[in-house]
Amino acid sequence: MRTQGETAVSGKSHDNDALARAIVKAFNASQPSLAHNESARQIAEALRAQPLPTLPIESEAYTVSEFCVAYRVSRSSLYTQWATNLGPRFFRVGKSIRISRASADEWRRARETATEQQISGTASAAAPDQRIGETEAASAA
Repeated sequence: MRTQGETAVSGKSHDNDALARAIVKAFNASQPSLAHNESARQIAEALRAQPLPTLPIESEAYTVSEFCVAYRVSRSSLYTQWATNLGPRFFRVGKSIRISRASADEWRRARETATEQQISGTASAAAPDQRIGETEAASAA
């Protein structure tokens, strides 16, 4: 709930209700007559009934936050991977870091390959131990 000192449309949330309240507030402040207030209310009701437009823009690069959400990686994990040269390639736009979709796909494939190699290396290393355990069990019987 908003307090009296807050503005109707905050910098973080631009929903239709907030926009409608801002229009009513502006009309009430500038034109105190009842006719204008009623017009503002009608406009506000019409705005509340409409969904906010969304732009179906698919960018060619992720921000760090978008990348972390898309690949379900924590921000700290991503920065740790960059520190160890295992993270995706990136570029800067001003002070912002961007990761191209191609670079993100390349990073994902590299992580998949590394995981497959680690699993197959672990499986082949574990196989002799299992055989030794089986041999010891057979000789004990």
